[in-house]
Amino acid sequence: MPNFWKGEDLVEQARVMVGVPCGDQVQAVFAYSLAGMMAHTMGTLVGPTQPIEWIRLVFHRGTLIAPQRYELALAALGLNATHLLWIDSDTEFPPDALNRLLARNKDYVGIVQCGRRPPCGTTSFIWEVPGKPTMVYTYPESTGLQRVDALGFGFTLCRTEVFRKVPPPFFPMQWGQMTNGEWQFNGEDVGFQSWVRKAGFEMWVDHDLSKECGHAGAVVYKMEHALAMRDAMVEVGTFVIPPGALGEYKGGADLIEEKPKLVLVKE
Repeated sequence: MPNFWKGEDLVEQARVMVGVPCGDQVQAVFAYSLAGMMAHTMGTLVGPTQPIEWIRLVFHRGTLIAPQRYELALAALGLNATHLLWIDSDTEFPPDALNRLLARNKDYVGIVQCGRRPPCGTTSFIWEVPGKPTMVYTYPESTGLQRVDALGFGFTLCRTEVFRKVPPPFFPMQWGQMTNGEWQFNGEDVGFQSWVRKAGFEMWVDHDLSKECGHAGAVVYKMEHALAMRDAMVEVGTFVIPPGALGEYKGGADLIEEKPKLVLVKE
């Protein structure tokens, strides 16, 4: 694989597949952002000393998100990509977003997004104590990277090595019963990331990039919307997570045998 010199470090060139799970339509701000990013990134593919060897764009149209992500992950492995850039079709981002995440040189790094329905929480969490998720916010003064336990796929870059260490089906579809007796679906992203952590990978959010991204709903939601509603979110109580570390990673065929009971977390 070609390499290039950056200062005194020999850095591997990246082969990036951009994976977009979507329905029949995408948000206009996403389409505009994607066009800007692809033009900017293609402009960096000049000469043997650039950080990106190639970039491929792959859309997967469908209605079930977990199978879509599974097929996109297989496509990245089939292309022998070094990185898979996940972008959700309702995300707004700057043209140099991919280059900036690559420069972070992490196995798994993405953005904190504001939710797109009020009251707006965020899409990233840490587990300060077992069984209790704490939202991660990007404040005006936030900068650099922060390690997290879960983050949405809105704009996330991961090395394909992750999919070689976490056996398929990668993205579990889990239901759990809350303490009030109601059933709720636990996202395929959180389920996958529990296995990613068990496989020994760390996950990070980029606060600097997060400030420049949006999440399109009825309006394009920014981090300031989440910050304005932060105190109200304590009363909502809509988070469901399995006890402990989101289920045990066992590898191979045992990955989906046990379905941990989910609990409602509310202050």
